[in-house]
Amino acid sequence: MHKWTLVSAVLALGVFSAGPVLAQTCERATATYEAAVDDYLGAKFALDRATQLLASARYASIVGKMKINIALQETDVARALPGYIASLGPAYAAINSIDAACSTDVLATQHRLPTQFKQRIDDDLASLLQGGVDKLANDQMADTKSMFDSTNKK
Repeated sequence: MHKWTLVSAVLALGVFSAGPVLAQTCERATATYEAAVDDYLGAKFALDRATQLLASARYASIVGKMKINIALQETDVARALPGYIASLGPAYAAINSIDAACSTDVLATQHRLPTQFKQRIDDDLASLLQGGVDKLANDQMADTKSMFDSTNKK
């Protein structure tokens, strides 16, 4: 959970110049944002894990000449992808909501969190769109290979 202690303190003190209505709106937007972050990170973790397992299976079958059922790992990736895609809309909506509801000078420093999170989503999505899951798995496989190659040279 991403707790915003500064936001909570500001809300408790009632520092908002526009009154308690804006404070409640900001509080709701913050709760929605926290839930969207959790959902997105969970979906991203599931996709990353499935992609890493696919890359490991590909690497083991190529380098180790092992007979691994790669179709199973591809199915896991295919199952994780819709959950990830479904988490994008609520994540972007929560970012926009918190920006609109909590845009007071008091919370200006807190805007870094949604901005950084939005940049992370943008980067993750761009990576996926540039080459798809296969490219991500191949990149993982190349990373694994380079790690083993550097370990074997020592």
